[in-house]
Amino acid sequence: MNSVLEFPCLKPQETDTEVLQLFAAECIQENKESVIQMINALKQPDVTYIIETITFKIMSLVLAEKSKGSIVEYISSGTYYKLTQLLIEGFQSDPDIISSIPKRV
Repeated sequence: MNSVLEFPCLKPQETDTEVLQLFAAECIQENKESVIQMINALKQPDVTYIIETITFKIMSLVLAEKSKGSIVEYISSGTYYKLTQLLIEGFQSDPDIISSIPKRV
């Protein structure tokens, strides 16, 4: 993992998806090289598995230093799920990652 950015301290409001989108975009930019390296290292990569593994590692690091109450708040508000989905979808649609996927013969 290259790095994990500081997750916003305040719980985003339901309509405040821009903060999550910006955070996800920065995480993807910082960590897409790790995804590409894993894809290139495997003979028959399962790209979905690689992307989900990196995403859940990022999410665990995001919540690592949060209090139990903050974690419960992020999960119950849907913020955790939204950010996870934004990361997965962002990695899957990144042109550099797509171009690194070997073509099947």
